[in-house]
Amino acid sequence: MIHIELQPEKKPAQNWFDLVQVYDTALKNQDSITITVMTPTLEGRKKREDKTLDLSTPAGRNELYEKKKDLWNDNDVELKEIFFESNNIVGSKCWFSESDSEGAELEIEHFRPKKKVNPLDYVKDVGISKQLWEFLGKIIDAQIKRVEGYYWLTYDWTNYKLSCKITNTRKGNYFPLLPSSKPATRYGEEVNEKPVLLNPCIKEEAELIIFEKRKGKTTEDESGNKIHIEEVYAVPVVNNPEISGIIDSDIVLSEEEKVNLLRAIVSIWVYKLNDMKKIKTSRAEIWNTTKENLDEIIISNLPISSKPFQNIKKMTHKTAKHCGVARQVVKEYWLSGRITEEQYKNCFSPPLP
Repeated sequence: MIHIELQPEKKPAQNWFDLVQVYDTALKNQDSITITVMTPTLEGRKKREDKTLDLSTPAGRNELYEKKKDLWNDNDVELKEIFFESNNIVGSKCWFSESDSEGAELEIEHFRPKKKVNPLDYVKDVGISKQLWEFLGKIIDAQIKRVEGYYWLTYDWTNYKLSCKITNTRKGNYFPLLPSSKPATRYGEEVNEKPVLLNPCIKEEAELIIFEKRKGKTTEDESGNKIHIEEVYAVPVVNNPEISGIIDSDIVLSEEEKVNLLRAIVSIWVYKLNDMKKIKTSRAEIWNTTKENLDEIIISNLPISSKPFQNIKKMTHKTAKHCGVARQVVKEYWLSGRITEEQYKNCFSPPLP
C-alpha cells in the first residue's frame, strides 16, 4: 500500500471551509444550530422553514446528517474533483487498492465513521498460525459496542480518504481498535486511540502491506492451450527472517509482530485488496511490464534517457495505477544488486535524492 502524503500547506480551497464551518463548529461544541429546510405542504409544494437542531444529542446530529447530507460532495465546491482527485495528492485512484475503478466514480470515505461504529466480528479465513488466530480473537472480543461514531470529524477533511465503491462498501462503518485502546468520545481524544485498520496517510502503516506474485487458476485459450493466470496479492510485511510467510506455527511472535501482522491482515480483508480478480491480474501486468523494462536496461546497459527508463518512471509515479507494485519490483532489483543505486534512483520521477 502506498503512502498518501497530505501536506499541511496543501489543503482544500477556502470555499470548502466556508461551506462547512458553521456545522463543523456546532458539532464539535455540541451546540444547537438553526438550519433552513424544505418542508412538504398539503398542496404538494415545498416551503422553506427554519429548524433548530440540538447537536448535543445523537438524534439531533443524525437529523443534521439527513438534512445536510453529503456536504463533502457539494457540487458548488467539488472537493473530491478539485482536491482529492488532484495530482497534488495521487490523482484519481483509490487510496487503498490503487485502482482507478475503470471509469466508476470514486467516493469520499470517512476513515473514522461519523454515524456509528460496527464491531469487527469476522475476518475471512486465511492461512495464519494458531497464535495469530488467538490474538485476533482477543481483538474481536475486545470490541465495545458503540452506538455513535466520530461525529466531530464529520466535516474534517483530514478524516477523508478517496476510495473505490467496492472498498468503501466493505469498509463501511468498521473501525476496530486494539484491545489496549480506549475509544474516543470527544474531539481530540482520537489521537490516543490504537486503530486496527492501517491508515494510508501514515507512512509507517502504509509500508506494512506489500505485494507477492503468485500463480492463479489455470484456464484455456481458444485453441485449448492451458494458460497459467498470474496474480499479484497484497500481503503483510514480515520483518522477522525466521517467519515463513504468516502460517508458521512453530515461531513465537513478539507482541509487536503480532500487532503488525494482524493489522495488515485485517486491513487487507476490510479494504478487499485481494477479493477482486481484475485488480490482482492488473497488478500482475504492472509487475511483468516493470520487470521486462528493467531486464532490457540491464541486458543492453541502457542510459537513463532511454525509453525503458521513461516507461518505468511513468509506472512508479504516484498518480499511476498500482504504482506500489512497480516501486516494489524496482526496489527488489536494487536490493538484489541487479541495478545500481544510481539506476534505482532514476527509476522515479522526480529522481530520488
